[in-house]
Amino acid sequence: MPCVRSVLPLRRAIGPLVLGLAMLSPAAFAAPMAPPTGGGAPPVGAPGAPTVTHLAPATVHRFVRAYRAIHRIHLKLIHRLATHPKPAKAHALEVKAQHKMLAAVSGAGLTVARYNRIASLAQTQPAVRQQIIQQLQATHGR
Repeated sequence: MPCVRSVLPLRRAIGPLVLGLAMLSPAAFAAPMAPPTGGGAPPVGAPGAPTVTHLAPATVHRFVRAYRAIHRIHLKLIHRLATHPKPAKAHALEVKAQHKMLAAVSGAGLTVARYNRIASLAQTQPAVRQQIIQQLQATHGR
């Protein structure tokens, strides 16, 4: 079992992945979310931030491939956590799922940071969101 130090960076990296997954639920596509608030650089799509209105089709395809894989892993994790109430077993399942999610993103040809940027763009840029919806619909069931 990995030590706590090795799991913490995974949690920091995978947390946004799962958030990106939640942000891209069908309900989330119906209406854009308000951009997050906080310090630092302006959020993607905020005034002062560069506006992206289109992603390359290959990028959209890679994102959708990673999104679907993460969604499947997340659903399996939820099911397994419901059947394993012991904290030690639950933690082991979470760590395993985190590794699988990271592998799914890299296997799709993206970095976690790039995946999260695209998920953020999908929330703030209607044209990008529409590209992703179209790819999801075109590849439904795959």
